[in-house]
Amino acid sequence: MNERYLVDAVMDTAKVTTNGQVTIPADFRRLLNIKPGNKVLFFQRENGDVVIENASLVERAKSQIENLV
Repeated sequence: MNERYLVDAVMDTAKVTTNGQVTIPADFRRLLNIKPGNKVLFFQRENGDVVIENASLVERAKSQIENLV
């Protein structure tokens, strides 16, 4: 994990609606550069940590890497 995140840790809570929806807190949207219409990627690491990423940025990076190979 990047040490910057440990020093400038951001924590917040969100309520789950009856439809299973959650509003991502504004600090995390800014941190992950999540804009309206972006997809969000959820995955679990082997140690059990759950990670949320901006899938739009992940897909763009993956595409750029594939173009290099």
